[in-house]
Order: sequence, then C-alpha cells, then structure tokens
Amino acid sequence: MTDRLAQCPVCGTLLDIPPGCADCYVRCGQCNGRFKLPPLAVSDEAVASWLEEETPPVGPSPKEAAADHPASPAETATAPARDAEIDVVRIDSNGVLLEFPSARLLDESFRAAIPRRCLRCGCGSDLQAHPIIFADHISDDISQSEYAVQPLALSDEELRTLSDEELLERMPRVPNVPHPAELPMPYWRCSLCREGGGVAGQIQIDPQTGQGRCRLWITELPLAAGFLSAAGGEGTRQHKQLLRRIALSRRNPWQDLSPVIRHRIETWFHPRRGERFVAYVPDRNHRHRDDGLAGVVFSSARLVYHSPGEHHESRLSGAVELDVTGSGATGDLHIHAPKWEVPHIPLDRDGLDSLRRALRHAHCRAHWY
Repeated sequence: MTDRLAQCPVCGTLLDIPPGCADCYVRCGQCNGRFKLPPLAVSDEAVASWLEEETPPVGPSPKEAAADHPASPAETATAPARDAEIDVVRIDSNGVLLEFPSARLLDESFRAAIPRRCLRCGCGSDLQAHPIIFADHISDDISQSEYAVQPLALSDEELRTLSDEELLERMPRVPNVPHPAELPMPYWRCSLCREGGGVAGQIQIDPQTGQGRCRLWITELPLAAGFLSAAGGEGTRQHKQLLRRIALSRRNPWQDLSPVIRHRIETWFHPRRGERFVAYVPDRNHRHRDDGLAGVVFSSARLVYHSPGEHHESRLSGAVELDVTGSGATGDLHIHAPKWEVPHIPLDRDGLDSLRRALRHAHCRAHWY
C-alpha cells in the first residue's frame, strides 16, 4: 500500500514514498536523483479514500525508510466498485470501461460530454465529430460505414461556437441499433490521426421493459476522465481513481527521447528552476540522423528554436504565434515571436504529433491550415 505520492523534481516521475517519510531526503528510483520531501505530499487520507484500502501499518522511521527503501515509480490503481450512475467497470492498460443506464442517452448534455479534443493526439482544432456505434457487443474494429454514418467535419469557429444542442442536431442518427442508441453521441478525431479503435460502445435492452444498460470503452484515460467529469462524475471516488491512474501512467516526455537526442538538446536547452520540458519538434531542414541538433523545444515556460548558427527563445505568451500547415504526413511550421521569426520549419508526421501534444500545454496562439 502506498503511504503517499510525490513527484521527482528532476525527471517528473510520480513516486511511491515509503511509509512514514516526511520532510526528509529520498532518492528517485527512475533517475537516481536525490531530493527532499515536502512536509506534505498527497495525504494518507486522500490515498486511502482513492483506493478504499485499510490504513497501512506503521512503517520505519523517515530516515530509515529513506535509506533502506528508495522511492520507486508508483504502482497503478485497480478498478472501483459499482456504486454510481456511471460505473467504472475496469481501468487497465487498454483503457477505461464505463457502464451506465441506456436512458442516459436521452440526455443531450450527457451525449455531448466527451471533450472536443482529438481522441489520439488531444488537439482541439481541425476536428471531425464521429458518432459512437452502440452495437450488441464491444469491439474496436466496427466500421462506421457498416452503419451508413459519416463523421461531421467542423471549422475551428464552429467548434468554439456551436452549442451541444446545435452540434447534436447537425449529426446524423445511427441506423440499425436499438433505441435510444440511434441518438448521436460524438467523439472527436483530427485529420492527422487515423481512424479505427479508440472508442467502442455496447447496448443491451430488455425487450419486456425497454430498459437497458450501455457500456462505453475509451482507450485514452484523460479523455475518459473528461467525459466522466462532464457527465456528472467529477469528485466521485471513481473519478479520483481514474485521475490517479492517469498520474501514475503519465510518461516523462524527456525520458521518451533517446539518450543521444537528449545529450544534443542539453547543449542548447538548459531548464531553469521550476521549468519542465514538454516536447521537442525536429527541424526537417536537417537530416534524421542530426535530430537534437536543430528544432524547437517547448517547455512549461519557453519556446526555444535552435539550429547550427542560429538560436532564439521567447517566453510562452499570447504574443507568440504559430502558423501550421499539414497534409497528414508532412507539414510546415512558421514561428512569430515578439523579437524573432522562423518562417519555414518542415515537419514530418512525428514532428506534427509532437507539436500537437506540445500545444496542449503551450500558452501561445496556433493557427492550423
């Protein structure tokens, strides 16, 4: 049982802290960095309420625990019991399985509760609304063409201004499914992310009573958490469990880079106190084997561009603007900063994906074409 959690300030990994540790030094089991715990991290009571386990036994003294039991990457939580109108049936590496009464599909706000962000990359622009197919079994390979439904493409302006009611009114109904599964319930995918998998639905109706249950499988945990929150589950035990699982499974983007690329970036990007690395976007004016020598780094505070003989950086703010064009596999980035500009940074698919992930955290204006 985890006594509490803390985040390593060196690499950002969420760590299990040995029982009894408080206001003492521990060593990260991921990067071997040594740091001092604050007096309070995540409280024992909060963790106990998330997991609904018994209070852990008293552990060794803080100094003994820190010396004998280095902090290790935290373990994942298990799925909760069924005590809410929306039940979290299972949480695992494949995603989240939710269950709810089929009558909830009659509620427009419930059907529009999935956040307007791409299921795959999380971006909020260039999106299409895809109706969820509630079939008689859960499957991630059901083709929407089998049910004669097409996604609804929306402009970025429509994404921002259409109300839930207007959005649902514009979407087609789903044929050949039991009532009320024909009512459209959208999830979102951008033009760069391929179709297939990610969301699946199931519905079972009692022919005698007309009542039934629906199951909804969502692979992306943050999307599932956003849906659960918007559908009335925010703050519940199950919502907290899901948020904790997201925190435990979140990967460190810096560690995702190869050691060679990290070493090259370290020659021109130096994080400041309290600053976190968010993403690296390679500049395809240069060869793949030169990755790390040129490109754009997004941090929690700055945007930094570097290439041989050229270096620019600016604090992230509304004054920084990005113009992005993309055709699916390739793209182009134009950076406008208050005191500098880079007019042409070619992007490959990996670069576009990294850029989209970065824009989820960046405080700047991005225009996609």
